[in-house]
Amino acid sequence: MKCITVIMSIVLAIAIVGIAYQITQAQRPQGGPGGFGGGRAPAARAMQAVGNTWAGIAFEVKVDNETLEKARTHLQQAWDARKKLMKDSAGDMRIIAQGMVKINESLDEKLKTVLTEEQMKKLSEWEDSQQQAGMGGGRRGEGI
Repeated sequence: MKCITVIMSIVLAIAIVGIAYQITQAQRPQGGPGGFGGGRAPAARAMQAVGNTWAGIAFEVKVDNETLEKARTHLQQAWDARKKLMKDSAGDMRIIAQGMVKINESLDEKLKTVLTEEQMKKLSEWEDSQQQAGMGGGRRGEGI
């Protein structure tokens, strides 16, 4: 009886992995490298964007401390919204993807009030370079 349970568990696990793979392949955006034309990032990368945006602002754009403090408020709100989305979505990747796009679009708009146009451009360029390098940086507000 234990042998049958183990075999059934293995078969079920393989089936789940196969289904998950098919779902992720079906949700893969079409177009340029990694997304809808123009190199946009997939939604999975958008989920990582909140943390990556902080790193980009702090270490690549190299804003002053005052600007970093202002940006932190917006990044904290996005981080909290991401945590709530993960909790409330019950693991539904479609809901997570759509929610992250909204969270990242909102973060992008808020950061435009804190960063200069030049800083936003530099941040966007850095995020694009991370995506192209396969680092999962992604661009805020992009995905499905």
